[in-house]
Amino acid sequence: MTRIRARWRRPESSYNGLPAWTLAGYSFGSLGISLSWSFLSSFLLYFYTDVAGITAAAATTLLLVARIWDAVNDPLIGVLADRTKSPWGRYRPWLLVGSLPLGVLLVLTLTVQPELSEASRLLYAYVTYFLLVLAYTMVHIPQIALLGVMTPNAQARAVLASSVSMIMILTGLIIGVAGLPLINLLGAGNMAVGFRIAAIFFAVIAIVSLWVAFFTTRETVLAPPGQLITPRSVVTIILLNGPLLAILFGQLLGGFVMYGRMSTSIYYFQYYAGNINFYQIYSLSWFSSMMCGAFYAPHVIRLLGKKNTICLATFLAGIILFATYFIHPTRVFLFLLFTGMAGLLFGCRMATLFSMMPETIDYGQRKTGIRADGVVASVMGLVMKIGTAIGSAGVGYMLARVGYVPQAVQSPEALHAFNLMMNVIPGIGTMFTVIPFLFYRLND
Repeated sequence: MTRIRARWRRPESSYNGLPAWTLAGYSFGSLGISLSWSFLSSFLLYFYTDVAGITAAAATTLLLVARIWDAVNDPLIGVLADRTKSPWGRYRPWLLVGSLPLGVLLVLTLTVQPELSEASRLLYAYVTYFLLVLAYTMVHIPQIALLGVMTPNAQARAVLASSVSMIMILTGLIIGVAGLPLINLLGAGNMAVGFRIAAIFFAVIAIVSLWVAFFTTRETVLAPPGQLITPRSVVTIILLNGPLLAILFGQLLGGFVMYGRMSTSIYYFQYYAGNINFYQIYSLSWFSSMMCGAFYAPHVIRLLGKKNTICLATFLAGIILFATYFIHPTRVFLFLLFTGMAGLLFGCRMATLFSMMPETIDYGQRKTGIRADGVVASVMGLVMKIGTAIGSAGVGYMLARVGYVPQAVQSPEALHAFNLMMNVIPGIGTMFTVIPFLFYRLND
């Protein structure tokens, strides 16, 4: 009988004390959030310019102004999450409360209002997108903060970080390969209808997955008794944590590079490559190779260490992206080969970056006596959103500068700009991203 009981208990410690069902539930929660946000990030600019009838300049200005809003709500949600006291912990209740608003606002944001005037459509876009960003922050920051409090075990955290990275990459793969066909299928050729029904579909998945994450996770790493997070302590937590500052700057540059490239890709394949369907083939190569990179990241980290791994992977990825400028997508094999190599390195980089975050929180607690997983997650989310906005806005302003006309034959200047934004600018930017990581001083 004792042997039988022991056998039933073994799966509980399959991941260095982290139950398998907890890992699965947390990963499923990540899947729901990532699917909805990846869909939005990939197609929002295209939706605004080509479906909702908003000019490229107006849409990109909206995205930039929204980052000012992020500068307020991200730290606010982080502090409120850290100060939350409930029978379910500090972060889990936010997943339950924020899930429904996230789903509803995703649908409203991607719903066209053709009866409104141009000015009213733009106002509608501002209101719905700003509220959606707030709802996303309410679930995303606590969900990331959970990574550091579900277990104190470094190896288990590495498994969680790898899982989150693979989920994010998987959702990018799903959206990249199936996003446009799904919109066309659901809308029967009507893009406005397709976007609305697809938004409903992803909203339902997000709500259900967040509920699953709430019920399957537990918080085991507790904040020091009597801890009080104040605006002054938030500044202290960030500025006195050198390793955290290093990865924040790396996150900022990475967001600028990757989301600018993501916003460019659909224009690049539709006009520069001359075949929008190649976007799905590219996405399959890019995201599947990223998944491989994220999967093998823990092995590379054990061999090289986190700092060396992220620096090497980032620099080599930048070189490959820059070189892709000279390879036209019609040279399919060579183009996909370079895409796969860059994706492999970016996947390794992403998983390594996520595994570094809990270490900076532990370091900050030792140095200041304050444990603020929510604040750190909010600041990381904020700098990523700022980088995302700069990248996406840069694409929008470049489109306006080169005279982009939706659904028309583009000028040679515009075609060349698509290639620059897809390969040269991300390549140079990625190589520069190595610089902040050189200042990361924590030992593995």
